[in-house]
Amino acid sequence: MNTELIGQSWDKLAPRQTEFIDAVYELLFQQHPHYKPLFSESIQREMAKMVETVAMVARVSGESEISHPRLIKLGERHSPLQLNRGDLENFKTAYLTVLKQFCPEWTTECELSWEEDQSLIPGMLEGLKVAKPRTLEIRDISTRTSVRNQLLGTVTEIKARMYHGEVILTLKGGETLLAILTLGSIKKLNLMVGSQAHILIRAPHLILVKADSKLKFSTANCSH
Repeated sequence: MNTELIGQSWDKLAPRQTEFIDAVYELLFQQHPHYKPLFSESIQREMAKMVETVAMVARVSGESEISHPRLIKLGERHSPLQLNRGDLENFKTAYLTVLKQFCPEWTTECELSWEEDQSLIPGMLEGLKVAKPRTLEIRDISTRTSVRNQLLGTVTEIKARMYHGEVILTLKGGETLLAILTLGSIKKLNLMVGSQAHILIRAPHLILVKADSKLKFSTANCSH
């Protein structure tokens, strides 16, 4: 494997690296549309980091003491997306396809050098396996609660409004709940599509009505 060729091909992309990153994810979403809901605008920076880290690791893949820890960390950061080997293979295919289009002097030797770098997927998989669940501990809650009003689900959508954000949480059974938080709270909790989160129901009263009832409620106060 020629790591010098890998470094040279990436360096030549310097003026177009932002365009390259956008093109990689555009192709990935085009080939695998089911990935798109996993990525919200709030993690565009993480997407760029992944592409840039892949290039850096490929350049120093012969120095495992440098590349391996970075790949593990990259895997940990993407653990909320619950990726597997097949997903990483799909990303690598899209990455190399776009790289070939963007490199002005792409050769067979250059392509083989990138293809032969097999450290990416095992390293990230190790990071995905050892990653610790994010924000799953509940401490210092100044209210009495029980397992009946603690609900665990997965964030499936985040809508940013002018002064607040709406977080859609999907429970294990498929039910959805909407939580309204400040934009600062969403950032502080590091919530993103794919993250697991707890919802605590603290209201002193709940109103239960039949599904065919003619009563009208705000959708923000209803679960499905």
